[in-house]
Amino acid sequence: MTVSANEKAFVVTAGLAGQRVDGRRPFDGRRLALKLGPKDGVAEASLGRTRVLASATATLGAPFPDRPNEGQVQFLVEMSPMGDPAWEAGRPPEAT
Repeated sequence: MTVSANEKAFVVTAGLAGQRVDGRRPFDGRRLALKLGPKDGVAEASLGRTRVLASATATLGAPFPDRPNEGQVQFLVEMSPMGDPAWEAGRPPEAT
């Protein structure tokens, strides 16, 4: 990301004056909130105006016959394109 000379000057001037765009003082933190969802495995975290919704599920299955004492863990992640223009909506394709 490229920052223009005007943007850089604004940030430096605001920092020296102890100002932030959102009205907080230089060492003020954002409000952190955690909420458990209506169903098991659902939670929402917010830090200031940034919100994240998470959902976790699990299933129990039989191990592969050639590895009877081993299990498997698989993670699937979906991210909104609002987080970065390079991300696409929906689940990523299954890895092969």
